[in-house]
Amino acid sequence: GNTFIRFPAADTVTVETAGDERLRIDSSGRMGLGVNSPAHKLHVADATTPELIVEDTTNNVKAVVGADNSVARIGSDTNHDVTFRINDVEKVRINTSGQMGVGMSPTRMFEVKDSTGANRIANIRGTGASGAYLAFLDQNTTDDSKCRVGSAGGNNLVMRGDTVQFGTGAGSEHGRFDSSGR
Repeated sequence: GNTFIRFPAADTVTVETAGDERLRIDSSGRMGLGVNSPAHKLHVADATTPELIVEDTTNNVKAVVGADNSVARIGSDTNHDVTFRINDVEKVRINTSGQMGVGMSPTRMFEVKDSTGANRIANIRGTGASGAYLAFLDQNTTDDSKCRVGSAGGNNLVMRGDTVQFGTGAGSEHGRFDSSGR
């Protein structure tokens, strides 16, 4: 047959199947799958979407790290949420609907919850002196300058839109400025 375990150099082991090298452990303890010169402790290479899969067989959860032509991928091959953890504490969750929560499990497309008790949850910073804005676009809006809230530099709050309305949580309107400023 053409399946071998070889020792091609000092302190190096390779495994071959079908006449091709599939696995190499070099003298530094680095393991390569599909690569003859592993650059790290584990180096996986393939021309057709290489992936590293970690699977919990109890609930059939598959975590995946891979490369696919021009993108790097991190996620799940199964219908399970993906979380990012620090010190084994969940910090970010993307659920199976694509909703993302920072500090919480999301119920909307993007939600942030501050667990420190601070009164400022997020900062939006521009790189220029002309201000920083948060733009709101619906499916019919293509110009992100039409409806936005932000800072026009310094401590000046700007609300921009064809009409600016003020209301309560119940939806009752309590004030309006139209494009003429009235």
